[in-house]
Amino acid sequence: MAYEHIDLAAYRLRQPADLPSLLGELHEFAVPEHWPGLIREVWEANSDKPVDAKKHLPVSRLNQSINALIPDVFYTGYEMDPESPNTWLYARKPVETRLLKRLMQAYLQEWLGDAADFPKLRRVISELDVENHAADWKPAAIDPAWVGINDSGTARVNPVLFRLIPEAIAERILAKGPFDGELHFVQAAAYDGVELVSWPPLEHPDTTKRGEPRIGYYSAVLKIALRITPFDSTPRLHLGIHTRRWVSEGKLFIPPRKSASVFVQPLPDPDTGFQGTRLATPSLKSYNGGKRTVWYRSGPQGVLDRLTIGEKFPEAGRLGTDPAAYLSPGSPIRAAVTHHSQMGPHIVATGVMPEERRRILSWAAEAVEDAFEPGLGLAPTLLGRPRQPREYQKLRSMPTAPDVIDEPESGASLDEIDEYEQFLTSMVEYEAEKVVAETKRSIQSEENAQRYRNLLSRSLDGEELRIDVVTDTDAVRDALVAAAQDALGLEPTSEGTPEGQTLFQRDGLTVRLVHHDTGTLTSPLGDGVEPPDVGKAHKAAVDERKKQVQEFFGNLGRAAKLAFVEIGSPDKNFKYRYRRADPYIAIRQGAARAGRVTQFITTDGKGDLAMRAKSAWEDGIRSIGIAPTPRHSKNVTTPDDLVQVAIWLIRRNTTQVASAPIYMPIAVKIQPGQAGVQAKTPETDGWIPYHELLCQLAGAEPRPKEMADKGKQREELMRFARTVVSQFKGLPTLLLTSATNMRSRWTWLLDDGLELDRISFGEPKSHKLTTMFKGLRTVRVRTDAGRLETPMWWAAPEDKDAIAGMSKGLWQLTDADEENRVFYSLADKNPHIKNPGRLRKFTRDGTNAPAPHRATPIPKMLELTVAGLGPGDPDPVHWAMFVHQQRFTPEFMEGRALPYILTLCERAGDYASPDGLPDDGRGEAADELAPPEPGIQGTLFDDEW
Repeated sequence: MAYEHIDLAAYRLRQPADLPSLLGELHEFAVPEHWPGLIREVWEANSDKPVDAKKHLPVSRLNQSINALIPDVFYTGYEMDPESPNTWLYARKPVETRLLKRLMQAYLQEWLGDAADFPKLRRVISELDVENHAADWKPAAIDPAWVGINDSGTARVNPVLFRLIPEAIAERILAKGPFDGELHFVQAAAYDGVELVSWPPLEHPDTTKRGEPRIGYYSAVLKIALRITPFDSTPRLHLGIHTRRWVSEGKLFIPPRKSASVFVQPLPDPDTGFQGTRLATPSLKSYNGGKRTVWYRSGPQGVLDRLTIGEKFPEAGRLGTDPAAYLSPGSPIRAAVTHHSQMGPHIVATGVMPEERRRILSWAAEAVEDAFEPGLGLAPTLLGRPRQPREYQKLRSMPTAPDVIDEPESGASLDEIDEYEQFLTSMVEYEAEKVVAETKRSIQSEENAQRYRNLLSRSLDGEELRIDVVTDTDAVRDALVAAAQDALGLEPTSEGTPEGQTLFQRDGLTVRLVHHDTGTLTSPLGDGVEPPDVGKAHKAAVDERKKQVQEFFGNLGRAAKLAFVEIGSPDKNFKYRYRRADPYIAIRQGAARAGRVTQFITTDGKGDLAMRAKSAWEDGIRSIGIAPTPRHSKNVTTPDDLVQVAIWLIRRNTTQVASAPIYMPIAVKIQPGQAGVQAKTPETDGWIPYHELLCQLAGAEPRPKEMADKGKQREELMRFARTVVSQFKGLPTLLLTSATNMRSRWTWLLDDGLELDRISFGEPKSHKLTTMFKGLRTVRVRTDAGRLETPMWWAAPEDKDAIAGMSKGLWQLTDADEENRVFYSLADKNPHIKNPGRLRKFTRDGTNAPAPHRATPIPKMLELTVAGLGPGDPDPVHWAMFVHQQRFTPEFMEGRALPYILTLCERAGDYASPDGLPDDGRGEAADELAPPEPGIQGTLFDDEW
């Protein structure tokens, strides 16, 4: 079904004058002038670093404790600084000084620890004199001027509103009561927007393969955020609904240097009787390969633990060994550990289908009708839905065989005989359709293979493509050969082929697979029994394996650019503390030193081996920069000789398995007539082949210590970006950037930093493209980033009683005109999702129970801002359509998460960031365990936070 309209869970503020009535009566509390010095004194007594080296006081855990325990508090400032223009606390009414004093005392005592200097603590508490500052609470003056417009026509919003407005909306939604009478929400303490979590957790009963009962716990998460959009003068309220799964069985696994959020409802404070209505959200970390689980130091649990009575705050150790212990209804205190895909499978699947999105979010939006306009809508762009030329044809689908009906026995009824005869007729028709379909598929497959061979021939320019295939099992080796054979459409050449090689040749194209046994290259690091210890032992084991791998490939020469390597699945072979024995980083870095990009494939990975081998082949070929570039439709009138350039920022922090932090801007270029994709870094002399970039990144040197400074990082990025852009003066060039990847260092990419047809490299004054960078066009791409940066959506049917669905294409706001610069790109739905209908996760649909076990991924929306154009350029929609169609690569026509050139940038980032489970054939791309920060790209589908 084709949809002509999309509804967004995005709502414009009616007018700034509504702010006072929207927020209601509030009181504010500014930090007394002498408090920071006293808190700094306690901090200095317990910090190994000089206090002056710290920028702000460490009040995060105090703020989280206040958010969790005091329901009237709307907002806590990020810093406790009397010179800051921002108020520290906003609340519905002044907080009782007894409770605030108790919290301050518990907070300071937590800093001092069990060996506290109690005379010092008593003196500091006395000098804080919290009780005598009750008069410092004052009625808050909500100023409509907090919302304005900048020179580019973009909304300008006082930062405090990004918390106050979502808090006020959450209050209204909670006042509505449970959704459908079933789904009860409570608020969780959060720093970015507001989260309402269905609580207590929902239960999904299931059985194991042995028939033993088990329960999967999960919740609905309703997120509320205030956002602004480039060149839109009005801020928007975004609402979102997601599935959050809780760790429900087994031992807790947290990957190294990651943390897992825990949602806890604290018990009452003994002195004041207060019990927080919000869920506290501390975090857990694991050490020694999962042997020891502790509360992450920045969380509120230490403060709250000193206030609770009866059952203490959940024990971190028990959550580590039995994370479901606090989930059962009989537990005195309920606590749930957030589950993520890195932790393994879960009974409950991710995603929320469009119809349930529409029902819940429309219900929530009823609470804001007086202050916000009705939800925004999208319509197809003026270009319509052009058919994108395909490098490959989509293979014709095979007909479905009719259900088998047994031949009726003697004495059968006429109806049974008639039904059987209809079955025989259907079978004849099916067999005829099957022959036609198979013939058509065979022709299409050969044509696709011919186009693929032509592409490789053009990219290789007569050079032989030599690939090392390092396997441990015949099954994986044969699957990779079959994948190559299927892609090339050729049978291996046996005549004259040396033993241990597979050769494909035709029309000047030569592809040679050279087979090797893995030997000990892929064996676990360490002594084979225990993983190496953290630190020097692990580094020594990695260095030794890198040297072994480098020597192995070095002895083979440098003719090959790519190596397929069979390796054990991390989910089965390297969990918990055995993760330190995973050799893949050492293999990748050692092979890179020998000039080879590595593509891993697992012996025992998830899914069909043939499909995994096919994906590995495609990813491997793409890694050496000779994959087919997406083509755009004929009605998109962009220049034929357009150069695509993308700038990307790679940041790798120190991790247990990769101890060297990296900060490196890169650029990737796709240019017509250029053999393969090229790339550049500040250290390279000119442009280099893409695979050489990956090899350099795999063994990148640690960043200099001075580059830990954000100012230095910004300066280097600006120098690099200006140098790259300046190389294309006078040439038709499209610069693509990712807002979520670089805006913290390149402030021009901020929503209120973009200017029409101008660009800035950190200078006070921006540059006009027509004078300084003639021929340059710029498009900024923004993802959801797990923060509702792009709105949640559903395809709306014309019949309001019909079911909401999904639709792909390029869209714009229904009230957009020809000068519109902001567009929305949607990829195709997951082809494995069939007839979702009224499928629900959280509530019943009539007599049908929820189906939380069904995976329901929905494509994420990309926001495309055509920020920079030149005189005489085609309308902005043409450039947006060009970028939208760059998501649909010939071998993946359902659509990628990002345009192709940004996908290559993200792939390069994976090479320099080997601290998670990479999307490299060894498993699914991993979700981040902590809430995503700017710079972390999302996956293609809206799964979970």
